[in-house]
Amino acid sequence: MTYSLGDTIAALSTPPGTGAIAVIRMTGADSISILSEIFHPSRPDLKISEDPNRLIQGEIYESGELIDSVMAVIMKSPRSYTGEDMVEIHSHGSMNIVSKILSLTFERGARPAEPGEFTHRAFMNGKMDLSSAEGLHHLINSRTDQARQASLRLMKGALHQPLENLKKEILKIRADIDAVLEWGETDQIPEENINSQLAKLEKLSKDISSLLERSELAGKLNIGLNVIISGRVNAGKSALFNALLDSPRSIVSSAPGTTRDIVDAELQIDGISIKISDSAGFDLPEPGEADRIAMDFLKLGIEKADLIIYVIDAYSGIIDKDLEFIKSRESDRLLVVFNKIDLKNPPCPTSLPEGIKSIALSALTGEGVNLLLKELSGRLQRSNPDAIMVTLRQEKLLKEIGIALDEAGQRIGESSPELASADLARAWGYIGEIDGSLASDDIYDLIFSEFCIGK
Repeated sequence: MTYSLGDTIAALSTPPGTGAIAVIRMTGADSISILSEIFHPSRPDLKISEDPNRLIQGEIYESGELIDSVMAVIMKSPRSYTGEDMVEIHSHGSMNIVSKILSLTFERGARPAEPGEFTHRAFMNGKMDLSSAEGLHHLINSRTDQARQASLRLMKGALHQPLENLKKEILKIRADIDAVLEWGETDQIPEENINSQLAKLEKLSKDISSLLERSELAGKLNIGLNVIISGRVNAGKSALFNALLDSPRSIVSSAPGTTRDIVDAELQIDGISIKISDSAGFDLPEPGEADRIAMDFLKLGIEKADLIIYVIDAYSGIIDKDLEFIKSRESDRLLVVFNKIDLKNPPCPTSLPEGIKSIALSALTGEGVNLLLKELSGRLQRSNPDAIMVTLRQEKLLKEIGIALDEAGQRIGESSPELASADLARAWGYIGEIDGSLASDDIYDLIFSEFCIGK
C-alpha cells in the first residue's frame, strides 16, 4: 500500500453502526473547500472557511434535499491532527446519513481513506514520530486502565526522548573514535579515552535494559496478569476462586479431587486485568490417570503464572509438603493464603520461610477476602509505575540496540575502533527504525495498515 499525500481523503472516524453521533473526518488541501460546498451554517452571516477551531451548527444538503442537521469544524494547517487543512462533521449516527455525506465528499474530489492514513499523514508532517504513532495504536486497543496509561506514556514520548538522548551519546562516542582513526598518529584509542567510552556504553546498555523491563510489564498489563490458585486438596481453592469472582464458577465439594481441569476467569482490580485460574489440588492419596494429567496441567500453569496464590487449610495447618512447595518458589511470585479461619485461627506467620507474605481469610464467609484483593492490587501497582507499552517490532529493535552497544564495548576493549564505529552505526540504524527516521515504506505500510479506517 502506498499512501498518496497529495490527495484529500475522507472517512468515518467513529465505529460503524447505529449510534447517537457519527464523526466524519476529511483532510487535505481541498477539505475546507469541499466542506464549504456541502455545509450550510444555520447563521447566514457565518462562513465556516473563515472560522477555524469552532464547532458551527448547520445543515448538509444534496441537490436541495436536507440530508442531516450537523455540527462542523475546520482546522487549518499546521494546527490540526494531520498537520494539514482538516475538517470534521458531527452528524447523527445513522449509517445511511454517513454514507450520503461521504458520497458528497467523494463526488467533489476526496477519496476514501486507507486504514491509518490520517495518522500516517500526522507522522509524515512531523506531528508525531513513529514510536508515538504506534503508542496511539496501543492506546486505541488498550483493555485496562493501566494499559491505557502505559500506552499514553509511549504516545507522549516515553520512548522517543530516551532514544533521542541515546542518539546524541552515540554521536559523541563515534566522533571520538572517528577522530582517532582520521587524525591520530595510530589507529589505537588512547588509554584514557577507552575507560570513559566503556563507562558511557555500559550506561547506555543499562538504559536499554531498563526500557525493555518497563515494556515487559506493560505487555502483561494489557493482556492480563496470570494468577493461579494452588494448594493441597480440600484447602478451599475453588471456594476462594468463587469468592474472588463473587460468583460460583468452580464446583465446591468436600470430596478430594473435585477440581481437575484448570478453570479460568478474568478479574479487574484497580484497572489491571487479571486472568485468575482455579487448579487441581495435589497430594491425592490414590491419583488416577485423569489426576496425573491434571497434575501435568497444574505444573505448566504454575510455571507460566506471574503470581501463585498458595492456599493452606488453617484447620489442618502447615505440613512439610506445603513448606517444600513454598521454599521452591520465588517469594515475589508467591502469596500464601490461610483459608477457613471461620473454623480455626491461622498458624503463626513465623512458621513460613522469611520473606513470604501471608493473608488469613474465610472464603466461605468472605472475611479477609478484601485484604487479599488489596494485597493483589498493591503488588500489581508496585510492579512498575513507569511501564511503557511497546510493540513487538520496537521490542526486537531495542534488543538489537543493546546487542550492538555491547559489541561496540567489546571492540573498544579489543582496540578495534573501526569495528566499534560500525557497531555504533548499526545501533543508530535500529533507533532510526523505531522513530521512523530511517524506516522503509514497507515498515510504514505494515504499521499504519493495522489502524482502523478513519484514524
